[in-house]
Amino acid sequence: MTGTCHIRLSVIQRSRGNSALARFAYQACAAFDDGVRQADYRSFSPYHRGTVILLPTDAPPEIANQYNLFEAAAFRESRWDAQDGRAIDFLLPRALDDDLLLPVAAFALAPFAETGMVARIDVESPPASDSVRNPHAHAWLSQRVLEPDGFGLKCRAWNTLFRRDGGRYVRAIIAGRISLAAALVGVAAYVDPRRHDEVGTSAPEMRVPSKFWRMRERGQAVAKIDQLSDRRKSRSAGSAISKALDLKAEEVPLSGLAVRNAVAQCLNVEQLQARVDLVIAKAVAEGIANDSVIVTGHPEVELMFPQSSMQFNGWSFQLLGQLEPQQAEFVSRLARALEWPALVLEGDSTLANEILLAAAPLGLTAINRHADDETLRKIHTHHHGLLLDQIANHDPLAVVENILARHRTAQPQASHVAVKASLLKLAVSGDDSPGLEQIPEPPLAQPDDETQRGNAQLVKNSFARSKRELDDLEQWLEQRAKSSSPSAKHPASQLAPVERLARPQR
Repeated sequence: MTGTCHIRLSVIQRSRGNSALARFAYQACAAFDDGVRQADYRSFSPYHRGTVILLPTDAPPEIANQYNLFEAAAFRESRWDAQDGRAIDFLLPRALDDDLLLPVAAFALAPFAETGMVARIDVESPPASDSVRNPHAHAWLSQRVLEPDGFGLKCRAWNTLFRRDGGRYVRAIIAGRISLAAALVGVAAYVDPRRHDEVGTSAPEMRVPSKFWRMRERGQAVAKIDQLSDRRKSRSAGSAISKALDLKAEEVPLSGLAVRNAVAQCLNVEQLQARVDLVIAKAVAEGIANDSVIVTGHPEVELMFPQSSMQFNGWSFQLLGQLEPQQAEFVSRLARALEWPALVLEGDSTLANEILLAAAPLGLTAINRHADDETLRKIHTHHHGLLLDQIANHDPLAVVENILARHRTAQPQASHVAVKASLLKLAVSGDDSPGLEQIPEPPLAQPDDETQRGNAQLVKNSFARSKRELDDLEQWLEQRAKSSSPSAKHPASQLAPVERLARPQR
């Protein structure tokens, strides 16, 4: 399975005509009217495959109700140029069944809920331009900290996370966890988020606007679509040749394996030496190769094992020989200590499978290859419960747990006690005893037309009330300015009162 990847990170900005209401309607395939613009996405509802809301640990479970989340998020901001949250859109492997799309997407974004964010995730599986399924996920992430009475202040540390390495760090987290989730459910697939110049592939194909596809559906000839079809045919022929070459190359085992970070970084000599020192300290602390630490004149360390050796120069690990499970786990722990969000494995397939098997329990995997059938079976057999374990504490409605139970890919964990929240009844207990009542949660129903009209009217009233307040204050300021200065004001200066109104609200 190739590593086709599309991960888009953005911020929902009202100054650009976006809003939380518009985003929720887009993800839920519903209609909306927020007073600025309106749209109807209900034509995509047949391709909608599910919704899940992930909450921070110990968050009020009633926020997992999508209508409660909508009210808490859509009406929280008051400034015209406010940010209503973050948006993440990413592709999912086609090898996944529709029933597994939501669990895999939830597993990919579970680390963000662990940091305190609220995430609403929707998955869709419409047909692509090549008439094959196009499974993908849309997510809304909060920028404000969730408190018992709603969203509070914004967490600026989250901005640092999304800006790390120019956004490549977050992209690697999502791609790595999608690849790991696919292995946990027994699917051979991976997602490679690296740039085309890093991978050595050609540039992405040109994007054809939807209006040209509509013209093609009406029987009109479109030159851009014809050019795209010709390029796809030539690329398919080239990929068939490359696959044959890859199969032939796999017959000749490569000596050694390179393990490096999935995120390309620019590091100086001091930073490389600090990483080498960390590896040496870890090796000494864990009693691995105590007498075999060799440090050269450059930032580099070499560890000698009974049947293998490992070199690390601050950039990558070079493994030679035959790895034992203990040594593969050691390399995986080092990668985790170096804060690598995902791995790139290049070289011997046997060594790569050892690393993939050892790294899976740590939440790490490769983004440029998947394990072979035997290793994939071991990961699925021994670690499939990891997928549910990392989601359950953030999914009070147990949406993912019910999906996995129906799909029979993961057995319910008897030791896990989750709070089940119902739209009509909420089971609340003063303690976390195993006797907590388990209330099955029915699937969330889409709002009917009357509810949507009511929501739209609420939004219209809110915007209308804000506009009246702005107009009244602007008129008062103009009258005050005229009374203090009899001279006529320039028409352009009438925008100043609106700006002065917005600044005190920051």
